[in-house]
Amino acid sequence: MGTATVEEVQLLKTLRWWDGFVIALCNPGFLLGSLGFTLGVFGAAGSMILWGASAIIGMMQAWIYSEPATMFGNRSGGISLYAHEGWRRYTTLVGPLSAFGYWIGWSVVLSIFGKIIGDLAQAQWWPDSTWTVTIFSNHLGLPHFIAIGTIITVWLFNVFGLRPAVWFSYACGVLLMIRSLCSSSSRTSPATGTPPTCTPRSPDPGAA
Repeated sequence: MGTATVEEVQLLKTLRWWDGFVIALCNPGFLLGSLGFTLGVFGAAGSMILWGASAIIGMMQAWIYSEPATMFGNRSGGISLYAHEGWRRYTTLVGPLSAFGYWIGWSVVLSIFGKIIGDLAQAQWWPDSTWTVTIFSNHLGLPHFIAIGTIITVWLFNVFGLRPAVWFSYACGVLLMIRSLCSSSSRTSPATGTPPTCTPRSPDPGAA
């Protein structure tokens, strides 16, 4: 009598805790990119309340997320999968709703930050660019196309796996630390008490 042997399939653990820490370093970059706007709108006290509440919510989300990740350790992960596993005895609609909510949330965030990246890049390197392309009554300029390129780049990271994204996060983290160290170690001017600026010097109109 023949017997069939079923081998247990397990997920490969290719990332370590420090990889997750480096991936999470993108959040300080988001904060640095958004802090100026919140300071201008809410002021210092309002910004502290806003980002303090955001940090508390993020901590609670990480704590809640760790619970189903421990319960379903043999699953690939994802909030929609955990929601489906936890609620499937009652209803099967929670999984699709969670997947949609997760997708629409990240889609909105990617579009907003892509547009912010496009606006900052245009203001820094192409301030005189005013061309637009009209598509179905939508006027798209250089910031919009930079945002589209940014979103496509993020999509490629998802296609090729998490490991390239981790190495990219390592590179961005190093660059962010270098920039932060340069900013913190800059000496103040003895005359005005302000740090030196790095604005380019305008050419002398009278020079030949």
